[in-house]
Amino acid sequence: MGMPLAFTVTVPDASQGRIRAGWRSPQIYYTADQSKRPPQLRAESSPAGALDPKTAALFLPETLRNAPVFFRNAAVEPGQIHLSAGGEIWIRLEGLFRQIKLAAQASDPAEQSWHSRLTVVHYINGRLEYFHPLTDPDAASTVFEAASTQADGWLGLLANSHPATTPFVVRIESASRP
Repeated sequence: MGMPLAFTVTVPDASQGRIRAGWRSPQIYYTADQSKRPPQLRAESSPAGALDPKTAALFLPETLRNAPVFFRNAAVEPGQIHLSAGGEIWIRLEGLFRQIKLAAQASDPAEQSWHSRLTVVHYINGRLEYFHPLTDPDAASTVFEAASTQADGWLGLLANSHPATTPFVVRIESASRP
């Protein structure tokens, strides 16, 4: 899976016993050794199935049209993805993307608390970046703007796995490169 990580902290002799030093929430800026399959972040989820390129083309913008796509608990229709509880869509990114714009809304318009049940991430070999919605939590739909935090990796759209999660529809509106 990877190599163990160790940090070393050196305290100057003059400061020995007077200060405490250590690491908290280190930020990883680059990782290597790309995976050909998306991560399995939830222990209870099954391996992701590959989506055929013709079906993926129904909802991907032109700049992502040839990207490999994997899914769990999701259904695809022209222009949109339906995610159920625990649903995931993983899109393999090649190169850098300055902005990937996604829009989401609950399948049931009466559902008000669905916003916190969708997570958008960029994953690359253990490094996971979360993107938060940009719109009002009381709105009927919400928008995410994501980006690849380094070249390549996976864009993940993850639905909360709680059984009461209301299914929702996601559209990938655009994906632009630098």
